[in-house]
Amino acid sequence: MDYFLDLTDLNTKRIFIVGGLYGDYDALMRLLYQQRFGWADTLVLTGGFFNQENVKSLELLIFLRNSVNCYSVVGKDEANLLKDIEDPEKLNIIQKRFGSNFNEALINYIRDLPLVIKIRDYYVMHAGVDPTKRLDQQDLEVFYTIGEYDKDSRFYANSEEKSWYEVPYLIGGKHVKICFSAVYLDDIEVPAGYNLARNLEMAPIFRALILDKTQGAPSIVTFF
Repeated sequence: MDYFLDLTDLNTKRIFIVGGLYGDYDALMRLLYQQRFGWADTLVLTGGFFNQENVKSLELLIFLRNSVNCYSVVGKDEANLLKDIEDPEKLNIIQKRFGSNFNEALINYIRDLPLVIKIRDYYVMHAGVDPTKRLDQQDLEVFYTIGEYDKDSRFYANSEEKSWYEVPYLIGGKHVKICFSAVYLDDIEVPAGYNLARNLEMAPIFRALILDKTQGAPSIVTFF
């Protein structure tokens, strides 16, 4: 598992940053079709794409691995999968569910996914950061496990209790934008950056952030 991938110098027209899909391959295809996604564009997922209960996760994984302009970070779901395949009993269940196409090459692809992807001032990760630490000082599990609502995952500034996403994250004194999707928040734009999570308790509405080098501000789209 790599820690960091920098796509800042990638020659691309548009970058689609898409929140947790939980195996919903068809929804992603609808988004890419509606937005006329092409070879000049780049797709970046915030992890959480391989849901073991959704057989479409395999199609999504194969699509990512076979597409030269598609990337993802490790999410909690992918980290759990890598842990589960070390257990022979759980591995047997996974193989029965997904069949022979779920092979070592795909597993190795997941193992090699980064924890953080940088795109100019945007930092894509699954869950977030500890705002009190530099990026290179983070506990690596924080990027895909940091919580939102439990007290242990909150941080304090000026003696007031704040969750990590309520605190702008600074790198070199500059406010960068964290793109994450671990837990749903009503607000898409938060002080730390952009919350691209899907509300799992309601209709399957997904969020995506589109960076277009011909436009100044990013656009936010929702899709089903």
